[in-house]
Amino acid sequence: MSRLNKYLNKESPRSTSITKEEAVELMHTKCKKAAYAYKKGICRLYRGLNKSFPYMISDPSKSFRSSAGSHNYIYLLMDYIFKAYKDIPKRTRSIIGTTNRYSTEQYGDLYIMLPYNEAKIAYVDKNDFWNAFVFKYDKSHIDEINDDLYNLSIMDNIKLNDKDPKKLVKDLLKLEKKLRELEGEDKEEFTVRKRNLLYVSKYIQKVIEGSDENMVEMLERIYDPVGVIKITYPGKAIKAVGDYAEIWTDSKVLLLDKRLGDNLI
Repeated sequence: MSRLNKYLNKESPRSTSITKEEAVELMHTKCKKAAYAYKKGICRLYRGLNKSFPYMISDPSKSFRSSAGSHNYIYLLMDYIFKAYKDIPKRTRSIIGTTNRYSTEQYGDLYIMLPYNEAKIAYVDKNDFWNAFVFKYDKSHIDEINDDLYNLSIMDNIKLNDKDPKKLVKDLLKLEKKLRELEGEDKEEFTVRKRNLLYVSKYIQKVIEGSDENMVEMLERIYDPVGVIKITYPGKAIKAVGDYAEIWTDSKVLLLDKRLGDNLI
C-alpha cells in the first residue's frame, strides 16, 4: 500500500502535507471532478491560508471549527439543533472557501480547493454567509444577534456555552426567562444595567414580544435556510448574485498552492 493510500485509510489531523506526486494522483482519481471543473473554468474554489506546504489534504470533519471574530452560538444551533439544517454540511466541521480568488488573498497565501468526488458542498450566493439572510425587522445584518446574545449573557451573568449545543439551548432559555421578566417591570425604575440589557437586545426583543415562541424557536425561524443555502457537488457550476459565493464542505479537500497548482491541473 502506498503512503498516500495509508493516509487515506487512517485517522489524520485537519491538514496534512503531501508530495507533488500524491497531489497529481489525487487530481486524477479522488478529486477528478473538481479538477476538471477548475481546468475548464466551470467552478473554481479558493481559500487563503497561512501555510508553508504547497500540497495538502484537509479533513475538516476531524476538528471543531470556531467562528472567526464572533461566537459559535448560531453555528451550533444550525449544526445540531435546527431541524432544517440536518442535510447541510456542518459549518463547525467544514472548510470554508469562496469562488473569487481576490477576496481570498487577504486571508493568506492563495490555495486552490479541490473537494473529493463524493463531497457535498453548501453555498450562499452572496459575498458572505451572514449577508445571505434578511432580517425582516431591520435591514442590518443579523449576525448582530450573535453578538447581542453574548453581550446579554455578560450583562445578566448567564454564561452561554459555545461548545455544547444542548447546554447552549438550556442557557438561552434561562436568558429568555430573564428578558421576559424584565419586560414586565416598571421601566421608570430601571437601573442602568437593565436599560443596557434592553438596548442590546433590541432585535431579540422585537421577535419575542407577544410571541408564543421561545428564543430557540425564534432563532430557528429567522435563520431558515430555505432559499438561502444551496447544495451542489464537485464539477457543478456555482452562480453568485454578488461578486462571489461563499462555500463550505465537511468533505476531504485537496489544497494546492495556486502558484504551483495551475501548472498541475
